[in-house]
Amino acid sequence: MNASEGATRKSSPEGARTDQLVAAAIRTRGHLLSPEQRQILVMRWGLDDGRRKTLEEVSVAVSTMGNWPRERCRQGERRGLAILGLE
Repeated sequence: MNASEGATRKSSPEGARTDQLVAAAIRTRGHLLSPEQRQILVMRWGLDDGRRKTLEEVSVAVSTMGNWPRERCRQGERRGLAILGLE
């Protein structure tokens, strides 16, 4: 996802279905994620307010929990998706 994708949720049927899969996976298997991974996925997929966040925005928010630069957030997102069986 690039910066231009961060502003709005995808309106395509495929994008909406992917959003639903991620949301369902977090509801059912979210307990397997670290608090940081959960927050990263919720923010990146816009599950909190309907607006997908950029890695920069996520980094700033998650950094309140410790040192989480953009690259570490990207890695947390990929690991979180892998744990949920979505990657």
